[in-house]
Amino acid sequence: MKDELIDPLKLDSADFEKVVQGAAHDTGVFTYNHGKETRRRAGQLTIAQRPEHGTTGFAEVVITTAGLLAISVQVIADSASWSSSTFLSDTFEIQLADVQRALEAGFAFGHQLLEFVDPHRRYETWLYNAAILNPGMRRIVDAPARQNQAYSAGLNETTLVTAHDDPRPLTRATMCVPENEAARTARLLEKRLADASRWY
Repeated sequence: MKDELIDPLKLDSADFEKVVQGAAHDTGVFTYNHGKETRRRAGQLTIAQRPEHGTTGFAEVVITTAGLLAISVQVIADSASWSSSTFLSDTFEIQLADVQRALEAGFAFGHQLLEFVDPHRRYETWLYNAAILNPGMRRIVDAPARQNQAYSAGLNETTLVTAHDDPRPLTRATMCVPENEAARTARLLEKRLADASRWY
């Protein structure tokens, strides 16, 4: 978007940061269990939730004056879970439900934020994409394998898998009720990660 959606002075204000953090907590992007770090630079606000080393819960939102919103959420188990698990499969699996929940939270957060910055609905349609970053040799599964027999590993260690080749249109109505779009996108990520990793 070339227009200025958010005034730079508003983006830099403490009140706007409170709105962003409130929306992130309300929608499940953030939790109250971890502290937050805020970074500002010209035309951009970044708020990161950084848990203690080895634990789950990382999340980050980046917002620009032009209306770019980037949301990062951890969807893999933490290292403590791996070390205590009796199942080898836990190390190589990403739960589909976790991916879908993260997408739903992201869409809902985007909708809540838009209601604040664009209450008169000048903009109704946006473009979005979703990606799995650094999945390594993991795959997305419907349910845990819960077995310790021989486990099939991918032949390629994947670094980035996107749901769509080109950004997909997303309406505010869809963001308001995101379950179907989130489920569809999660399935696309599952398929594309499997293809990229060349599972056998």
